[in-house]
Amino acid sequence: MDCIFCKILNGDIPKRSIYEDDVCEVIMDAFPATDGHVLIVLKEHVESLDQASDETVAHVAKVSKRISSVIKASLNPDGLTTVENSGLLQEIPHAHIHLIPTYENQRGLEFTTKANGEDIDAKFQAILAEIS
Repeated sequence: MDCIFCKILNGDIPKRSIYEDDVCEVIMDAFPATDGHVLIVLKEHVESLDQASDETVAHVAKVSKRISSVIKASLNPDGLTTVENSGLLQEIPHAHIHLIPTYENQRGLEFTTKANGEDIDAKFQAILAEIS
């Protein structure tokens, strides 16, 4: 397989691993958005979290909570952003979560899209129709 995350998890590419279990591994991002940016990478090769089992997603949420607490205690950021990209924004098609510490002088991710009320209502209705 030509997946860079699979190669990293298999040890073919060097990594800075801070946690590992049977389901996932937490590594330092090689191209961090801010200081302390880590990735929680699923060991199972699926493209996004919605393709993983409910048990796997629940486990990854627990790991995310634990690692977030460790980042906050060790690096003392002003905040923390948690992100899973999929589709067009996903550079590597292998499920992973970003934990990005935010600092007053290092903003990390900024959400700049401004939608009007009609746009938000249309998206609300579309999502509501699928969830019912």
